[in-house]
Amino acid sequence: MAKKNGAEKKYLKSGNFQDNFTPEQVEEKIRTVAHEIYLKKGCTPGHALEDWLMAEKAVQRELQVSGSR
Repeated sequence: MAKKNGAEKKYLKSGNFQDNFTPEQVEEKIRTVAHEIYLKKGCTPGHALEDWLMAEKAVQRELQVSGSR
């Protein structure tokens, strides 16, 4: 398992993320959700940042909920 640097540890703890998710795993989940949003919106180009930010929020909520169990 890759060792987390201080910034990554702070980020993970500040969002109530569980330690068993690496930053790479969180980013991959965000990427997947962003793509799903893009597809649901009819593959309309020009909204990549908006889709990514929506995906980040959704994944953060999902991980916070799972972290509070």
